[in-house]
Amino acid sequence: MRRAPSQDREGIPAQETDPLWKDKEGDCGLSVAWSELRLGVGDGLLWVLFFVQHLMRGFVGNITASAKPYIYKAYHVPATRVQIYDAVAMLPWALKPITGLVSDVFPLFGYRKAPYILMASLLGAAGYATVGYLQPSALPLALFVGCLFCQSLQLATSDILVEACYAERIQQTPKIGPSLLTFVWLGMSIAELLSTGAFGAILEFGGEDDTRFRIVFAIVAFPAILMMIPILRGGLQERPVGSEELLEIRARFAKDREACFLCALMLVCITVLFSCTAASSSIPLNFAVSLVIFFVVLAAFSLVLSPVIAKFNAFSLIQASLSLRTSGAGFYFFIDQEAEYPEGPHFSEFFYSTTLRAIGAVCSIVGIATYYRYARRCSFKMLLLWANIAGAIFSCTDVLMYSRVSRDVLKIPDTVFVITSLVLESTMATWQWMPQTVIFSYLCPRGMEATMYALLAGCHNLGNAISAHFGAMLLHALGCEPRGAAGESAQFDNLWKASMVSILTPLLVIVALFNLIPDVAQGERLSTDRRSATADS
Repeated sequence: MRRAPSQDREGIPAQETDPLWKDKEGDCGLSVAWSELRLGVGDGLLWVLFFVQHLMRGFVGNITASAKPYIYKAYHVPATRVQIYDAVAMLPWALKPITGLVSDVFPLFGYRKAPYILMASLLGAAGYATVGYLQPSALPLALFVGCLFCQSLQLATSDILVEACYAERIQQTPKIGPSLLTFVWLGMSIAELLSTGAFGAILEFGGEDDTRFRIVFAIVAFPAILMMIPILRGGLQERPVGSEELLEIRARFAKDREACFLCALMLVCITVLFSCTAASSSIPLNFAVSLVIFFVVLAAFSLVLSPVIAKFNAFSLIQASLSLRTSGAGFYFFIDQEAEYPEGPHFSEFFYSTTLRAIGAVCSIVGIATYYRYARRCSFKMLLLWANIAGAIFSCTDVLMYSRVSRDVLKIPDTVFVITSLVLESTMATWQWMPQTVIFSYLCPRGMEATMYALLAGCHNLGNAISAHFGAMLLHALGCEPRGAAGESAQFDNLWKASMVSILTPLLVIVALFNLIPDVAQGERLSTDRRSATADS
């Protein structure tokens, strides 16, 4: 078994004095990057990353995401409610801080990660099987959303605990950060591409009724179980936590009471948001609660965390929350046929869910490859600034599509126009997200990787859930609430306005909060106190 990366007495990773780790300027070959990863991470953890990130998040996550909107359509759920239900189903991603804290402080059988991943995997597999094998008449909408919640719980739990493992490796050797993230996200994009082909085959040969969409969930219940194999074989490279070490860990968390407070605050906010959504179908009420939670979380994190961490976390939360989601209405815009929306694009299920997703996956791969080749040495600040500006410019094509200017004025066929815009947007979206993932790893203090990474990623994911509520309110205010019913053309009259707002708000954030982003090159350590997340707060 390969030994874990060691450190010398001065705290400098041993790899940084090893000639194998010396920078090879201009050498971006895949063989070099792969050798670095195997040396710095180990084969066992790379297999875990394959099952968790590539198979589950990439393949299973994408194929179920393709099927999910059609099941909502079968329930005749309006676009605004679809976004609210999706926000509820995705709340486990915002629960990452609690997952990280519990795993660090309360190990099971001496292990801090593997038992929690295994338990969540059983729940996730049960959720997939319930949707896949239960008769539609026996599956009410609330139970369907509950199953989606369990599925997200498996993905989010395994994701954050595995991310904590590779965050530790990145902390020990910052140089492997871009390479490791490239491996993770490139593999996920390839898996998404494969899942798109699989979903297309199900659309073609799975029949004509809604049962074919449930078949997807029945199939992926098996990978959800298979994911447990590399965990059981010790791929996480965990060693049992002794009683003395556990006391030290708990003492460290007791000293960093502020981080524990933030975890508790996140739990309370998520519980309130979940309860409000479950108790009331009022879009304005859910929006108001989300707005209050946004300000509470923003203020608490900014006051408690150290300045460098607090600044970037504020930027990440604000941008995520104000990237208003309108995808619920966008789905019906593209998929409605002549009877529902005579003026619409009338895309087939195969083209919308397979062809477009395949193109998007390929463009994500291109974005990852170009990021690794050209942008991995750029400063975080400049890369995020120009990537967001370019992304906003490319997203303006959505406005032209939703307003029908692209077809009626520019005379560009809908299929050609949407493919062109998708190529540009998907490629640039990769450049927007990957640097943020690297920064999260660099901001984790030593010994608190799981909890700190969970706090930052969970806060960002809570912003995504809040953006779904904000987007639902925007659609509600503009009268964009299609549900796949006959004669609903009027529901799309103002969709282009909603799209314009969703483009402008994150652009204003990146310009206004430019100075909150660290001005250091990727691969360099940030100037933070690695012993504490709350120093100088």
